[in-house]
Amino acid sequence: MKTIEKSLKCAGVLMLACAMTIGLGVCLSGCGASNEEDTIRGVLTQELDALKNMDDEMVEKILAEGTSGAEVFAEVGIEAETFVRNVFGGVDYTIDSVSVDGDKATATVTLAHKDLGAAVTAFWEGLVSNEQLISESKNMSEEDAMKKIGALLMEAIQNAKKVSDTVDVALEKGGETWEISADGTQAVMSIFTNGLAEAFQS
Repeated sequence: MKTIEKSLKCAGVLMLACAMTIGLGVCLSGCGASNEEDTIRGVLTQELDALKNMDDEMVEKILAEGTSGAEVFAEVGIEAETFVRNVFGGVDYTIDSVSVDGDKATATVTLAHKDLGAAVTAFWEGLVSNEQLISESKNMSEEDAMKKIGALLMEAIQNAKKVSDTVDVALEKGGETWEISADGTQAVMSIFTNGLAEAFQS
């Protein structure tokens, strides 16, 4: 069981890595001060739509950047692409407001997303108290047991409840273009990673 737990916690680290490799780097040019807010909204819309729609290009980008240890997924019977789509499934957003101060701006965004931290915490708690599974696993090969528990983890992620969080996203203007700053990217990532590290360390 310890080996299974270790593998699942490795998968958890990869889940965290997936969330932390969200690429927020689109730049759009402004057409004058009166249109700065519209330009910023365009930057945010393009970036957040990529997360919301989770098209093949976005999935491939996340897999390429965040899952160098993707063999761990195979060990627990999880297909990496399915994993990513489930982690980010159901994302939605609203851009509530934009304030501009010279070459810096702050956008307040409300993100709807899966509460992964709560889902994984509940998964672990249910796993250690699942006497039937513990009994069955004694008669399984390690490979089969890992795949069984991996399937339960995927089910927990797939069925995770949706919550909404509001975050302030910082943007910066370089020349005539606006882009989400490193701090802004970190703020968005934190929404998805909230509670995950603690859940997989429990």
